[in-house]
Amino acid sequence: MLVHGGDIYRNKVDIDFSVNTSPYGVPPMVRAAVNAAVLSIAAYPDPLYEEIREAIGKAEGVPKENIICGNGSSELLFVTANAIAKRMDKKQASLLVPCFSEYEKALRAAGFVHIHKELLREDNDFLPSEEAGDRLVEEAGLIILGNPNNPTGKLLPKAWLERLLFLAEQQGTYVILDETFLPFSQQEQVYEDLKSRWLIRIRAFTKTMSIPGVRLGYLICDNEELLEDINSLLPDWNVSIIAAETGVACAQAKKWFAQKVGDAKLGVKALREDLQNMLSQYGCKVYSSDANFLLLQGPEDLYEKLLGQGILIRNCSNYDGLAKGFYRIAVRSQEENAYLACVLKNILQDMTETEQEKENRREIFETKLLNVQPAEIEKTSFSILSKELEAKGIVLSGDTEPVIKRCIHTTADFQYASTLTFSKDAVAVMKKLLREGACIVTDTNMALSGINKTELSKYGGEAFCFMAEPEIARIARERGCTRATVSMEHAASLGKKIIFAVGNAPTALVTLCEMADRGVFIPDFVIGVPVGFVNVEQAKEMVLSRDLNYIVNRGRKGGSNVAAAIVNAVLYAMRDE
Repeated sequence: MLVHGGDIYRNKVDIDFSVNTSPYGVPPMVRAAVNAAVLSIAAYPDPLYEEIREAIGKAEGVPKENIICGNGSSELLFVTANAIAKRMDKKQASLLVPCFSEYEKALRAAGFVHIHKELLREDNDFLPSEEAGDRLVEEAGLIILGNPNNPTGKLLPKAWLERLLFLAEQQGTYVILDETFLPFSQQEQVYEDLKSRWLIRIRAFTKTMSIPGVRLGYLICDNEELLEDINSLLPDWNVSIIAAETGVACAQAKKWFAQKVGDAKLGVKALREDLQNMLSQYGCKVYSSDANFLLLQGPEDLYEKLLGQGILIRNCSNYDGLAKGFYRIAVRSQEENAYLACVLKNILQDMTETEQEKENRREIFETKLLNVQPAEIEKTSFSILSKELEAKGIVLSGDTEPVIKRCIHTTADFQYASTLTFSKDAVAVMKKLLREGACIVTDTNMALSGINKTELSKYGGEAFCFMAEPEIARIARERGCTRATVSMEHAASLGKKIIFAVGNAPTALVTLCEMADRGVFIPDFVIGVPVGFVNVEQAKEMVLSRDLNYIVNRGRKGGSNVAAAIVNAVLYAMRDE
């Protein structure tokens, strides 16, 4: 029975989030090497694999004599466990669980009759305690560990590993360290000085170079006797000529991969954090990770629900220590991650919708079109909105009520009732500024066009957007920054009272905060409601953590229409007064 991810052969899959390959795909030089290697299929590969071992050794900074290549990391796990087992009388081993199922499978195949398992606990962030490390070593001849671990994605603490290796050396215990996902963490240099004749590192190009179909792994070890034992158990030509020749290009592509992973905006860390924030926002419990995948907890039938939408994720209920409702999701491209979040949101909203809400929706579908005069449409909309707020048990009051209601009216999204955040007396402060003739500066022409300038002009105020001005664009190009940054700086130089209405560019909020931190300009009021995935939440939190007057919508939601709606809500409240 298949227990891994990637089963695209028995499922209708549009996007596969179940396998943790690189979100950057196959590097161009690797793809070219695969194509070129096809021309060599009439020949046997070099049985010593000298060229590929030399290329890997150069990339890893180790002698080629310390490297053995395998048909993926799984083959090397099985053969290494078998070679170690042959050296022992008492075949006892240890694992941290949950972990990759092939570890136990390899141990069982090698004849280890007793496997001690230390449970990684959720309340300790799935990290091992020092005592757990000590117990792993007790009487065990072999320990297999993932770093980062699969499926938790957590790196093992360096000090914890050092202590474990020290104890292992004292007792004569071998340690296999599976570092398949380590390059995604950008922490390879942290662990590179771990040295021991009892240590075997296993790595692969499968995930980093996104070539699971090629099957190419390698191990690094400086124990000559053990290397000989492992080699003696491997069949001749265990690595195909296509994999061998591709592997040379893979080793040379490590710098290309490192640049991709380390990119500030589209690197694995940025993509992973964005995906984690999106999934958490929609009700899933998502655990922090150091790898290119996330462990999450959600509804027990989430796997089936997503598969019905053509999305495959890894059901983790068969991992030791995990139950139904645990899943592993790979970090893919920004667009694919956003699509997953969108589908997941719809699924979870449908699953959590109450019977009363479903009944209300059915009534809407069955209700005839309302005969409402144009002048009454907005009034009727607010009446329906108020009834739905009441049905949901949401009570609004005070001067923030009209602001929240207009945001909900603009977006048809009731989450604004809980995510809109106001500084002390925010609405009263904004009204005072408007009555004193404060101007509005937006970060988009859409927000500018949405603001009721007739109402604003009653108090002597004007609305501006400098984003499209040629001079702003020229300065931004010369400085290598965004037009939003230059626009905010230009507005700050006008010498007027200004209410900033930001609905699109998080860099606008960052610039305002940085100017305030330096003391060069303190914005009178900030409406912070940019929408998006990159740095949006962080920029909003920057505003919230400073002593400013603000109205901010927490999370990723917002937009130019929301920024304009907030301004208009306050202007209309002043008109009604």
